[in-house]
Amino acid sequence: MTRWTRRLLPIVLISLLALPAVVRADEPSDYSRANQDYFAGRYSEAARRYEALLQEHGEVPALLLNLGNCRFQLGELGLATWYFRRALKLGEGEVAGRAESNLRATRQALLELNRKRLDKGIISYDESHGVWPALFTYLPLGTTLPILLALLLPLVAGAFLWTFAGHVGRRLLGRLIVLTLLLPSALAATLFFGRVAVEHSVRLATVISAQALLRDAPDPAASGIPVAEGLEVRLLADDPSGFHRVALSDGRTGYLATSDGRPH
Repeated sequence: MTRWTRRLLPIVLISLLALPAVVRADEPSDYSRANQDYFAGRYSEAARRYEALLQEHGEVPALLLNLGNCRFQLGELGLATWYFRRALKLGEGEVAGRAESNLRATRQALLELNRKRLDKGIISYDESHGVWPALFTYLPLGTTLPILLALLLPLVAGAFLWTFAGHVGRRLLGRLIVLTLLLPSALAATLFFGRVAVEHSVRLATVISAQALLRDAPDPAASGIPVAEGLEVRLLADDPSGFHRVALSDGRTGYLATSDGRPH
């Protein structure tokens, strides 16, 4: 077992131990067997069982998190990163929190594993895709939507009082509520709808292979430069010949084999 695996193993194990059951009540055995395989160190078998459950039940965030744990233990850190990102995007509450924590741990493991190539400038983990995507993806929709609703409800009530209340004091109270909440509500609405717009217009993918290359053309024989495993790149288009056209944070564009990158 490598040094970074020993350091991060407790984090991953704690995450899996605390996961709730996510399959139907009439099918607990498949999930239990997958967990048993995981804790027995049979990570490939556990991943196979979790994948089968995922195919049957859809992208259940806790299953995505479990698969990320398996891929981490198998040393497939790019694929683990993808699963944790999907779990974070689709999950909420504790599952999203664990996915975020495991994502940070996996990123640290990738940085340690690739330290020499990073120091030499061969690869980079810069994921700054511009100010606009960074601004509107800082908070997830699961956070901005409750904030927006919490502000809009009293704002509407205040507007109603200001407009229709017969008593002067109530109208003044409604006016005070509206003037106090108008700016925060506008900010929350901007963050929420901006996030929606970014998710519909900016497509991202994760590099899942340690041998991935950003090629000059959609051809396996084309020359290319190494791209970091686990790196998030901007997805520009899909090529029918089995390549994604992607952009790095520094503006360079090229072609990434579909087997080396996975949209999320």
